[in-house]
Amino acid sequence: MSDNGSGAGENRESSERSETSENGQSGEDDAAEESSGEHSPGRTADGECIVGEGSSEIPSGPPEVDEWTMVAGTAAPVSERYGPYAQDGDLWTCYEHSANGALFASAYFLSASGRVEGVSGEWLPEGDFRDEAIASEEEGLQDSEELTVTLIGYRFQTYTEESAIIDLVVEGALPEGTANVSIRVALKWDRDRWVADPENFGEQGHAVESLDGYSPWRG
Repeated sequence: MSDNGSGAGENRESSERSETSENGQSGEDDAAEESSGEHSPGRTADGECIVGEGSSEIPSGPPEVDEWTMVAGTAAPVSERYGPYAQDGDLWTCYEHSANGALFASAYFLSASGRVEGVSGEWLPEGDFRDEAIASEEEGLQDSEELTVTLIGYRFQTYTEESAIIDLVVEGALPEGTANVSIRVALKWDRDRWVADPENFGEQGHAVESLDGYSPWRG
């Protein structure tokens, strides 16, 4: 009798220990998942960008692209690693804090600037230039059918963790044929994301005869 009672007690204790262990492990897993979710790349409900920290090394060739997606008539690069981590239709933001992240961001901004609603408010720092750009955007966006361009190459002028200046070469279709134009895009790191830096943009662009000195990267 006493042996059976002892055995039943031991079984209950074993069962309770097992349940406690399972619940404890489950709680730890849930906490880990919540913690992981908090740090997953993306955008929070209040608009904060959660992005990865990557290498500051300037790429020497074309970075890997998961897919090229048309944005206002131009193919823009998309990468699970480099961004964008937030997409609302054609309005994209939140790119990795790295040289490659800046490159992907610059390619998107070139495609969307003046052609996608909301880009000026999302990508330009506060100031008169931003206000003028938003007003111009409200008056009317450029028709993407007026000029279709294809990204074909890039060249970094400078890169630091706080800023990037990149020359992008696009191939534009004209009535008399095609022409390659180099356009300078400047970005700066603003708290949690890359934004445009209008003060360091170059001229409207200039024709280039070849990709000598540029890294080929075709959309």
